[in-house]
Amino acid sequence: MELFLFEKLTYMLRFITLIFLNLCFSYLFGQVGIGTSTPHTSAVLDISSNSKGLLIPSMTEAQRLAISGPSIGLIVFQTDGVSGTYQYLSSGWSIIGSKIYASNGLVKSNDSIQLGGTLTSNTNIDVKDKAFSFSGISTTPQIAINNPILNISNYTQPYLGYGQSFQAANTGNLSKIIVTLKVFQSNTSTVNATYTIYNGNGYGGSVLKTGTFTALAIPAYNFEPLPAEINDIDVPIVAGNMYTLKIDYGMTIANVGIAGTTALPGTYFDHSGTAVPTWDAALVTYESPLIDLFNVNGVNQKISLPKLAGVGTRPLMIAADGSIESGTILAQASATSNGYLSSSDWTTFNGKQNALPNASSSTSGILTSIDWNTFNNKQNALPNASASASGILTSTDWHTFNNKYNLPSLNNGSVLFSNGSTIAQKNNHFFWDNTNNALGIGTNTPSAGLNIHGYGWDNGFRISQSASGGVGPAVFLDGDRDFALISTSSGAGAGANKFSIYDATSSQYRMTIDENGSIGIGTTTPSAKMDVSGTAGLKVSSTHNGAGYTDWVAGNFGGQGDMRVVIGVYDTIATIGAHNAALTTWKNLSINPGQGNVGIGTTNPQYKLDVNGDQRVSGNLSVASNLTVTGNASATNISATGIVRQNVHNYDFSIPQFQEVFYDYNHNLGYEPVFMTSIEQPVAGGFGGIGTYINVAYEQTSVNTTRFYIRNSFSLLVSGKLKIIVVN
Repeated sequence: MELFLFEKLTYMLRFITLIFLNLCFSYLFGQVGIGTSTPHTSAVLDISSNSKGLLIPSMTEAQRLAISGPSIGLIVFQTDGVSGTYQYLSSGWSIIGSKIYASNGLVKSNDSIQLGGTLTSNTNIDVKDKAFSFSGISTTPQIAINNPILNISNYTQPYLGYGQSFQAANTGNLSKIIVTLKVFQSNTSTVNATYTIYNGNGYGGSVLKTGTFTALAIPAYNFEPLPAEINDIDVPIVAGNMYTLKIDYGMTIANVGIAGTTALPGTYFDHSGTAVPTWDAALVTYESPLIDLFNVNGVNQKISLPKLAGVGTRPLMIAADGSIESGTILAQASATSNGYLSSSDWTTFNGKQNALPNASSSTSGILTSIDWNTFNNKQNALPNASASASGILTSTDWHTFNNKYNLPSLNNGSVLFSNGSTIAQKNNHFFWDNTNNALGIGTNTPSAGLNIHGYGWDNGFRISQSASGGVGPAVFLDGDRDFALISTSSGAGAGANKFSIYDATSSQYRMTIDENGSIGIGTTTPSAKMDVSGTAGLKVSSTHNGAGYTDWVAGNFGGQGDMRVVIGVYDTIATIGAHNAALTTWKNLSINPGQGNVGIGTTNPQYKLDVNGDQRVSGNLSVASNLTVTGNASATNISATGIVRQNVHNYDFSIPQFQEVFYDYNHNLGYEPVFMTSIEQPVAGGFGGIGTYINVAYEQTSVNTTRFYIRNSFSLLVSGKLKIIVVN
């Protein structure tokens, strides 16, 4: 033990000496070297090590931000949040070594970020307050065939290739497919395979794309699946359609699949195209939605191409390289070139139509002159029209009619009006939109079935009854349940001079407003400004999440001034109280100031205030008359001009001579009260007056329980009653 202490002391002395020499060296030369005896001339502190690093203080973000008055240049390491090394600069804390990466349409060129990269997600670009939306290549894979499971026991013959069909999840382009491979060669192999994508389920559909792909080097006798990517596919696909991928390896490969069926649509095919329903290959597809370059702010817009501007309207041509050019107007058609027809060509073509045969009783065709005369003569059987008989118009009648009514240039949807001599259209006054089946009064662009525009509050829309009295015309609103708006002017319906909402389905008036402005719900004869009748009652619901008063029910019922009775929820507690008119200050509240009792916890109050249950008064309690408490009473100060009665707790006891018993009183007050006790009618073998032989003491065992000790100092067994009153 002594030798161990001696070695420890020797080690400490050497360490202290080393520190002292370093400090002296630092003081003399202004430099410190740790791990080196030749610190660099430009460094105050030079730390050198090939196996260890420098560990600076580590702390959480909250601890870093709590550093008081950090010096510029202070460095710490943050362990949570965005972890890393932070340095305090004049502008505040900054993480050291953070990088900015270019992606999603951006590329990094030297020290600048420029447009020109590949879009990898849907992107919105705001150009002069116009938002352009581009859909890029999706980076989220669509799982075409899920959960691959190795089945090495099924490797019984060489597999030169296989196929797998899948269902497209999006309409757009198929950009990439990831397949999973494994090999049973005796040496490391690199798979150079070809692929073909067919339209439909199997190899019988049209070929959409063929190409080659190279998998990573697969180790010999590999039992673990390795993914291989087929990139740059760029095949148009339609959501819900089936497509088939066929792979030709050119070498022996074991397929990776799952035994049994899968919930995802798709079929496994062997190299010859035979379906194997108990297998599925492992595929992951990357599908990109279509790009709508003409979508601006959510609306398809026109695109202006200034370089194609010219004279007249010309066709738009797309060259083989994908560029857009302005085309030329079609020339006249000839025997050797396509084009438009001239008038002479049309006449020649039209004359050929006369090849139709003459019409007969059983065959369609052209009418002969005889047929026409027969038909024409039959029409003349009608008499001339007169003031009292229908017929054909004579030339005189036509001229008379034509002179009176010169039809204007009409618009689709116009309604014609006559002033007795001319006919005109007044579309701004009355217009029928035949496309949307809408009628406009005062507008030629109705936005509803009936759109009335340009009138005042008192003359916009009015339905009048033909005679006074009775029930006026109703406005019916038909739906799953039919309602009507009804105005009455006599005792009919809901009564005289009332406006009602009528439930035509159940033949009941749901709401009525009388001539005094009173509203009745469930009744047509409201006796107050709002009279609600029925079993459902009146419910007021609020979405207010605070403790304010904006959603309370407040009123100065039967009075005036700056007083309001309020009903609402205050601090999550249902509350009845009094406030000022602005609902900003609590006011005094009186309950039954005249006659009647108030009950809390009871429906049969016997006193002005009858409380059934425990109560607590924090503060002074002043009682002008008698105060009766049948339970526990707790108050800082009680002042009463009458009788104060408090509940007494009784405990019957029987104690042998010269012995002591205890009793636990569970008062459940939540604090340690002060008690007053007395012994009533102690009796011992017929002897009375032995109260001086009975002693009582108590101790608080908890805030809700007190233990009372009762000792019998008499020479006989004593029976009696212990009375307990809570004093404070």
